[in-house]
Amino acid sequence: MNRSGHIILINGPSGSGKTALCRQLTNQLHFPYVHISMDRFYEGLTQQPLTSLQRTCLPSIYQGFLASVAAFAAANNRTLLDIVLVNRAMKEALLRHFSSIPTYLVGLNCSLETLHKRNAARTKRRITLSIEQISAVHEDMLYDLQLDTQTYSPNKCADLVIQHLDSNCQPTALSNLSREFGHGP
Repeated sequence: MNRSGHIILINGPSGSGKTALCRQLTNQLHFPYVHISMDRFYEGLTQQPLTSLQRTCLPSIYQGFLASVAAFAAANNRTLLDIVLVNRAMKEALLRHFSSIPTYLVGLNCSLETLHKRNAARTKRRITLSIEQISAVHEDMLYDLQLDTQTYSPNKCADLVIQHLDSNCQPTALSNLSREFGHGP
């Protein structure tokens, strides 16, 4: 993979280990990456929990978030993106903003029972979030690499990501996804 500005996008339901993997990758990667999390972006909203007005603004907030990540990577930065893609509109926006940026798609999987346990241990998460996300997050998605975080530790998952990057495999999932969504040749 080209080591100039690019994105390693980590997608999975709440509790699948995205943040733990990104933290491990920042410790193990040989070149500095910046971890950008959609959770941290949403925490910047002025009122918690979200008001109905804020909920109506979420699509434009999401567009701005993706545009800012794309601009950051386009400025020759290496980026770890921790995100939950739960609907087709979010996936379409991803394709629109990241089409010209090398983007490596990594999908995280584990059982619903494991997601429940992990989310129950977090004070700011609804346990039902896993149920809402588990089927939608990987629907209509393609990945360059998929990892089972129930089987592998964050350290092992990071090793597998780095091994794949070091094999010089070019990311293809985003361009294949773009064709499947009717955006490319």
